Amino acid sequence: MMDGNEESAWLLPMWQAIGKYLGHWYIRCASTGTGTAHVAHRRRRCAEEAPVSEELERLDLAVLRLIAEEPRAGVREYARRLGVARATVQSRVDKLTRLGVLVSWRPQFDPAAMGYSGLAYVRLQVAQGKLDATIDGLAKIPEVIEANAVAGDADLLCRVVARDNAGLEEVLHEIIAVEGVERTSTEVVLSRRLMPRISPLIRKRHGQL
Repeated sequence: MMDGNEESAWLLPMWQAIGKYLGHWYIRCASTGTGTAHVAHRRRRCAEEAPVSEELERLDLAVLRLIAEEPRAGVREYARRLGVARATVQSRVDKLTRLGVLVSWRPQFDPAAMGYSGLAYVRLQVAQGKLDATIDGLAKIPEVIEANAVAGDADLLCRVVARDNAGLEEVLHEIIAVEGVERTSTEVVLSRRLMPRISPLIRKRHGQL
């Protein structure tokens, strides 16, 4: 049986070895991230640095919905609301831009608030082989704010604004004078009951994933 001095002499090297091992373990954890806090930190970094799929995912659509509904909030606010890192949201914004889903950050304007309260849809029948020339001509008329090639009786469907009925008549005369235009028909908008929107479509797509 060992006395106190002998026991201390025997245990001291063992505790020194344990202390040395624990010291090395702490240093290794701090440098490699194997400690609890570091593991969590590295997991977050790995999640942020992981390759982003080129397919639309739920997080992509959640970000897109926030952009559509509150475009001025900014990436930092989107990240806070979604509970993810700012870098994660930015990577999703970059992905949406790369895929062509997010086309532009340009603001929207209301022509009526600028004095162009008249709105009409004008259907055009275009001479064969003259479509490009007609489009070029329409592009020179500022009041023609949109033109789409369509199937059916007409070749083009244009969205046109004007200050009033007299202004609309002038614009129609300009359109008729464009090269390639053979015939027009006009539908005047009385009121806009459903404005252009995208959020319901995003919500539907989000629910499908």
